[in-house]
Amino acid sequence: MRLLNLDRSSDRLALFRARNPHLAGIERVSAVDGRLADRRRLIEHGIMSPDLNYSDGAVGCAMSHLTQWRDAAQGGEPLTIIEDDAVLCANFEEESARVLAGLPDDWEYVMWGFNFDAPLTFHLGEGLSPCTSAFDQAAMRQDIRNFASRRVSTMAFRLLRGFGTVCYSISPRGAMRLVEFCLPLRPMDTMHPGLAHRIANAGIDNMLARVWPEMAAYVAVPPLALTENDHRVSTIQAAGTPQPPAQKVAFPEPDAFAAVFERIGVTNAVAVGIRSDHYTVLPTAALRRVGWGGFDIAEDASLLARALTERGIEQGFDLLFLGTADTPVPSLCTLLGSFRPRAVVVPADRDEAQRPAPAEAGRRGPPRLSMKQIAAGFGYSTQPCPEADGYLLLLRQGISWEEPAEPGVAVLA
Repeated sequence: MRLLNLDRSSDRLALFRARNPHLAGIERVSAVDGRLADRRRLIEHGIMSPDLNYSDGAVGCAMSHLTQWRDAAQGGEPLTIIEDDAVLCANFEEESARVLAGLPDDWEYVMWGFNFDAPLTFHLGEGLSPCTSAFDQAAMRQDIRNFASRRVSTMAFRLLRGFGTVCYSISPRGAMRLVEFCLPLRPMDTMHPGLAHRIANAGIDNMLARVWPEMAAYVAVPPLALTENDHRVSTIQAAGTPQPPAQKVAFPEPDAFAAVFERIGVTNAVAVGIRSDHYTVLPTAALRRVGWGGFDIAEDASLLARALTERGIEQGFDLLFLGTADTPVPSLCTLLGSFRPRAVVVPADRDEAQRPAPAEAGRRGPPRLSMKQIAAGFGYSTQPCPEADGYLLLLRQGISWEEPAEPGVAVLA
């Protein structure tokens, strides 16, 4: 087993060892530092195409894994590769060996852990069908520290789509196939079941997802390895890429939402509170005090739409609260375009003038639209929320906000 760890990240190595005291005989290998990579040389040697838009961290991640695949192919023996944010179950070595022994001799790749903020697609078996699963990353994170003390019994299914390279085993033949497919690293996009749009190649796992259906690739369900998948502290995914700072968003008093309901003439109080990133915490208990529900879900817009649909949230529900100051534009567009809530309350910090998106790999990003611009595009007016300082109120076209003629009387357009 090989552990990928940057030479400058001794703290992450110490944390890995503290979280995985049961693992013995792991060989630490130096990961490639993408900040030091010579992109011109990589292009000249056919490792990377000139139009590849990888962050420094993504380049380092790709080169780290490519190096291990080369070693597996040349050494003629399977390798198990582990990233340094992994937490492995107590019986990982025993259970992974059992699974590998039960696979056909021509197996090429086995995914022992995957990202929980994206769907996973695998085949249930002969005569059955593919299965696409979604996960609750927040719930997994709450208990990840105890995973190393748990024994897990798993099954291997044919892998079709997924994200993450936290922990996997690869055969020499599988390693050769991945090197042949992935070089040169290049732009591409891949359709994932469960997502409404194609995913652009922003990292090596995006490329792997394209080739897994053509390989003897498998995934362990349930997983034998977990990762918090925290982009704020990742040295592989995020290195060289500015990340949103941790933010504390003050939550309005429940009475503020009750007042919003009253002012727009709402009677049934169908409302939803959503946290759509990992940088803020949405206290759903406060939502429940006024009789409505909160969700802690992934950033992906299609997963957001599915979560609302599965919970019976129909178009035109009364009020939406977004518990983050930096809501991803695709998620917001899904909410405004597909579900058409009557009113939306968002932190005012998100309403900024157009500003360039963070530059990546020395390129200038496109302008980021302000909340007012996004809202106007979907037929919503925008104004300060008079019942909650620091928040904006978006109103769907046809709904007005006027001072009531007398207490408790709302005026609708």
